[in-house]
Amino acid sequence: MTGLELVVAGWFAVNVISKLADQVVSLVKKQIKYQKGVKRKLKTLAEDLKKIQAAIYSACRLQITNPALQHWMLELMDAAKAAENVLNKFSCNVAGEREEPARPRGFTKSTGTIVKRLFFHDRYLDELNDVLNRFGKVAAEMGNFLKLVELDLVVRKHREMLGGQQTTSMPIESNVVGRDNERNDMVNFLLATGNSYVCGNDVNFAVVSIVGIHGVGKTTLARCVYNDRNIQGHFDIKVWLCVSDEFNVKRLMIEIIESACIQRPHDLHRLINLDTIQGILNQVLMEKKFLVVFDGIRSDQIIAGWETLWPSFKFGKKGSRIILTTCDQNIGEMMEMKTINLKGIEGQDYWRLFEQWASRGVNPRDLPILKSVVKQIAPKLGGSPLAAKMVGLKIASMLREQGQKIMQSKL
Repeated sequence: MTGLELVVAGWFAVNVISKLADQVVSLVKKQIKYQKGVKRKLKTLAEDLKKIQAAIYSACRLQITNPALQHWMLELMDAAKAAENVLNKFSCNVAGEREEPARPRGFTKSTGTIVKRLFFHDRYLDELNDVLNRFGKVAAEMGNFLKLVELDLVVRKHREMLGGQQTTSMPIESNVVGRDNERNDMVNFLLATGNSYVCGNDVNFAVVSIVGIHGVGKTTLARCVYNDRNIQGHFDIKVWLCVSDEFNVKRLMIEIIESACIQRPHDLHRLINLDTIQGILNQVLMEKKFLVVFDGIRSDQIIAGWETLWPSFKFGKKGSRIILTTCDQNIGEMMEMKTINLKGIEGQDYWRLFEQWASRGVNPRDLPILKSVVKQIAPKLGGSPLAAKMVGLKIASMLREQGQKIMQSKL
């Protein structure tokens, strides 16, 4: 399910839970007979429904992207369907009791009728118990759900801040955790001398795209490969381009020229004619083995401007490479290229990354507490390096504040 679908599901769940809660209250007021404990169980269900309804209401306005949130919502919807089914059966039975014709005074219900009703409640009480257990499980996880909603907001705000931010090739992290396989795969591709993934018979360059959702580490991996010691000296020209929202062909051409050529025309930025600028770019790339990174590109941007840039890249030397980082899964269908689908970091690598961020500036005596927190929260972040960074730094800040309060209380 997509984030938008889950928003709709959230609003739907709020309405369903509300109706179920009203139905439970109605059944409790009618005081279902013949089975001890039913009224108490229905009251328990009503309390769980209220808590869950409040939790969903606080989150359904979000486009939920965290896998753990999605799983929780799906479990809730399944439990709601089961509850609706069993409550309808109880309601129908109660309605049947109310519609029975009045008996003359002195007449009592037959033993068969009583046994039948006892059997009905015994049979559906098992279903009610199952529903209670399912809702109890969902309600027990509600605290984690609300924490994940808060964490999802933190990560979302950070992504929005990064939306218009320019990137550079300079590494931010000295040690990239959990990406050894992808890194080695890309380095081998960049150094290869074969013709695999070459974009046509008349060109000398090949393209590799790093595809993945926001925050999964595409730019970090591209930086890591761009600065790999095995790559240094292999290419005559290396250029890092941050595409951002506007795929301005003229700007990108000028940036390539400026990065690749020391003796560039002094009036380069004043040139208006795109053909003149492209002629200069062709000369710059002529018989040079280049590596060009387009960070943050979209398929619609390729459609809009790639055909203009493409002819200039043909002037490069055999073995030239282009790296694209993108969230667009369809970009690989637009041309021949090698694709690396970047997923979340898994297992011990993710714990290590999360702990690396969460332990910054934390007192060593708080590390046991930190490790416990990491083990609880890490599995719920979907392997996102960005989430590990943002949530980890938040936890570190909270631990530092707590430590300062303890120190002040001792003074």
